[in-house]
Amino acid sequence: MEKRPLSKQHRKKRRSKGRLFYIPQDVYLIARSLMLPLISKFDMASLIMPMNIGDAAARSGISAKMLRYYEQIGLILPASRTAAGYRDYTPRDVHMLRFIARARDLGFSIADIIALLNLWRNKGRRSADVKALAQARIEDMRRKIAQLQDMADTLETLVDSCAGDDRADCPILKELGAPDEERS
Repeated sequence: MEKRPLSKQHRKKRRSKGRLFYIPQDVYLIARSLMLPLISKFDMASLIMPMNIGDAAARSGISAKMLRYYEQIGLILPASRTAAGYRDYTPRDVHMLRFIARARDLGFSIADIIALLNLWRNKGRRSADVKALAQARIEDMRRKIAQLQDMADTLETLVDSCAGDDRADCPILKELGAPDEERS
């Protein structure tokens, strides 16, 4: 017996990155009624259909290589796999990846992100714990800024002492080559 495609009343045709797939009409209508105020029509499919690593990477702002790395080091749980062995990501996974990307953008280390993720998942967390992590990060940033400022000041002093002409004598190279006890 030959299979006939479902009629338009029973399915909703959607296109995702060039692939066609069918969402049963009742599932589509329920998801649409629940989520329409929150998401666009393009994102409707991702709520119902899992995403491959490329789609998850694009939606989270993290490269596919970093996704694999985060999975390898245990920062994220291994993604479920298709029968063919491809990774499948859910919108919840993408939400967590966005959290990780934002934390990385703010300069948190992997260890700090693990702690932040644990606090984020823990509904009984204390905001004081989160604040302490953020304050420690600020102190570390200020320490690095001070080091960078010292380096810039030293370089500025060296540049000011260099004539920058055709002579071979260069105070910058002299300072870089000086033994530790002779450095200014």
